[in-house]
Amino acid sequence: MYAAYGETLPSGSVGLTSGPPKYVAITSIYVVVAAFASTWAIVGKLYTAEIIPNRYRARACALQQWVNWTINFVVALTAPYFLSQTACGPYFMYGGLTLVAAIVLAKWMPETKGLGLERIAEVFGIVGEETEMMTVATGRETPGEGAERRRRAAIERRGSAA
Repeated sequence: MYAAYGETLPSGSVGLTSGPPKYVAITSIYVVVAAFASTWAIVGKLYTAEIIPNRYRARACALQQWVNWTINFVVALTAPYFLSQTACGPYFMYGGLTLVAAIVLAKWMPETKGLGLERIAEVFGIVGEETEMMTVATGRETPGEGAERRRRAAIERRGSAA
């Protein structure tokens, strides 16, 4: 769009100064921000809040927030400089970083929709003590544990094992 409709500004850079292309560019920015805010921006928060075991959850959420704010700061800091140097450079760089994020998502963040905490632990390769901690921390009982507890409660009510 800059190549077809851009005009040279007094500073020597190319910009969209009037007409429909300017409004298309502005609208596109809002659409990208809305799409990012409703998809990618929330993925890290959901993963750390829902999947990480309780004993690591606070640290993981803090790290996720720090990374999110740091990346947003770097983008806000570098975008004006990149745009002043080249009209398309930031789009290729940020697009490349989004491609890397998509690869990370596909490789290391498996789908967990509809899975219980025990099954999620299996998907991530967590076994033994961590799985038990997840079930105790969330108040859910493992199948064997619940049956044994109910059996003991029934014995206490009846007064015998018969």
